[in-house]
Amino acid sequence: MTPSEDRPRGPMLLDTAAVVVAASAAGLTFDRAFAPATLAAVVLPSALVPAIGIAAAAWRAGLAVRIAVHLCSLALLFVLLNDAALALMAMTLPAPPDPALVAVPVGCTWLASAAGTELAWARARGGGLVVLLPAAPVLVYTTLLAPPTRLSPVPYGVLAACAAIQLVRSTVRPGGRVFGSAAGRAAVPLAAAAAVAFAAPPIVGTSARERVDPRDHLPQWGLPQSTVHPVDQVDGWLADPGRILFRARTDRPVRYWRLVALEDFDGTRWSPPVRYTRAGLGVPSPSPPAARAGETVSQVVTVQGLTGPFLPTVDRPVRIGAPVSAVDTRSGVLLTGASVGPGVTYRLTSASASPSGTAKCGDPVGMSSDDPALAVPPDLTGPLGQLAGTGRCTGSFDAFAGELSRRLGDGRHNVSGGPSSGGSVGALAELLRAGGSGTVVEFAAAFALGARAAGVPSRLVIGFEPASAVAGEEYPVHARDVRVWVDVWLPDQGWTAYHLIPPPPEPRTEPGLSPPRPPPPTQIVAAPRTAPTPIPTRTRPPPEPGRFPLWAFAIAAPVALYPMVVLAAPVLRRRRRRRGGDHRDRGLGAWHEVLDELAYRPARHATPAQLRTATPATTRRLLARGGGELEAAGAVLARTAEICLYATRLPSADDVERAWRAAYLIRRGLRRQSGPSARMRRHLSPTNLRGGRW
Repeated sequence: MTPSEDRPRGPMLLDTAAVVVAASAAGLTFDRAFAPATLAAVVLPSALVPAIGIAAAAWRAGLAVRIAVHLCSLALLFVLLNDAALALMAMTLPAPPDPALVAVPVGCTWLASAAGTELAWARARGGGLVVLLPAAPVLVYTTLLAPPTRLSPVPYGVLAACAAIQLVRSTVRPGGRVFGSAAGRAAVPLAAAAAVAFAAPPIVGTSARERVDPRDHLPQWGLPQSTVHPVDQVDGWLADPGRILFRARTDRPVRYWRLVALEDFDGTRWSPPVRYTRAGLGVPSPSPPAARAGETVSQVVTVQGLTGPFLPTVDRPVRIGAPVSAVDTRSGVLLTGASVGPGVTYRLTSASASPSGTAKCGDPVGMSSDDPALAVPPDLTGPLGQLAGTGRCTGSFDAFAGELSRRLGDGRHNVSGGPSSGGSVGALAELLRAGGSGTVVEFAAAFALGARAAGVPSRLVIGFEPASAVAGEEYPVHARDVRVWVDVWLPDQGWTAYHLIPPPPEPRTEPGLSPPRPPPPTQIVAAPRTAPTPIPTRTRPPPEPGRFPLWAFAIAAPVALYPMVVLAAPVLRRRRRRRGGDHRDRGLGAWHEVLDELAYRPARHATPAQLRTATPATTRRLLARGGGELEAAGAVLARTAEICLYATRLPSADDVERAWRAAYLIRRGLRRQSGPSARMRRHLSPTNLRGGRW
């Protein structure tokens, strides 16, 4: 006789009902990722089917039905561990109703229901709160996934009610009263505390502290190596001003379109974001917060002559769709991983921010002192300090910006029409000297750095100002409509667009980047949070659990499989790189192998952002710092990589073999610089699972 046969089946059925309700409520907490209608259609059956199957099998000793239920559980567990759970967490929400993503709430609900029902029918005594424990991991996952929504109190309240009922039921003895014992009397305040613990957080809301987002530590999308720098694109567009880049239609009048924000300035040029979050159907709210949201603008964009991975949008997008592949959640820059050519159409919805009173400067809340938006090149500290005046901007930003613009334009010349240097230190030094000259890009860059010198975070924005934009009608956006302006971050308004008007351009016959028309009321564009290359492949499905409980197997299997997978992944990847493709692919594979090794030690060699844009020459210089064997092997490797990348001929088999020999020597040399514990951490690092996306 099984333990479940020692107790009446009525309490077992009540426990099963509590499990179904709790599993359904836990599954409905995915409302932060999917539409409620989508969840209701998949969560309720996922909670009912395993519970009914296991209960019927236990009642009638139907072993085949129970095996079928657990096989389905194993299949869903494999889906969750393989890719789906990480894929959902690594994208912006809400998520599209893709079956591979909807499998996450289905699997979590199914597993919570199956495990809880097994506990309800396996325990000799009443199930109590134990039968609800399998729903707890679901709550942990959804809590990490996103903040609660306005509908979240409903499932949390249902869970709290189930916990209270089970707590009270567990104190009842046959023939006894509910409140006839000390345990029964204690169950009431404990149930109330449980209800408050479950239901209060989504009702009260999150604290004022910055939320720790686990997705910040997940792999992210990066810019393709072949991406043309946006400033260089500006020069190309100005050489063909009549070319139509895209056509657009909006439901409200708009004046400016944003293409890309350039925030990181390394002293040579301004760079776009390098980390992007995989795109779902929405873009999260910025952090630090922006100004309060204003009207939404729906857009339909048809690409015509625009090339590159960036997609134009009005203000900060809130709803997106294909072909958007990734988004920079800090600036709202959209990236496509697909080939975008003439005729590709996509739809967006953006939220224009509403200014709140007078724009005032203040401390950049939520930004550290080394934030890229506050960085100033040391070589320009003196000239920028003279330009910005004394001290930090603490009063009205409008007054500060007017004075900074006046000083910047005083005695300086606008030579727009020639190629821009991208705002390098040399070009800016030339502009900032008395009587200096520069292009509109350099004027905007100087204003942005002057604002940083005064403690105001800033970035450059490249966008467009169409000459004829009529709401409700399709209109073209030409290459000559390109504009460059500055975004500044203000405490009460978030990222605010400031359209600098430089001195009038000197007469030229060739086309140039004309200054913008007098700006409209200051536009607000939202702010931060940061940002996955394709989702890494996870472990294979675990073996049959045998006599182990499902919850123990779910924990033990990944722990046991992880060392094998993480040690085998780099070996298999190295074998594929060395033997796959032609000689060019194999030669590049040796270089990529070294980049993987360098990426594990970014503090000693280079940052991940620098490695994503590394060239054979920069790799050789990095390795030269180690001297000796590393320098010699780096030269051999770089020579072969340059042949693979730039030469018209294929490298020879001897070239490839020498490159792999050099890669081996480099890997060995880098690892010898670390102690045994560091080498062990390197071998067991999760980065071995995917390698770099070079």
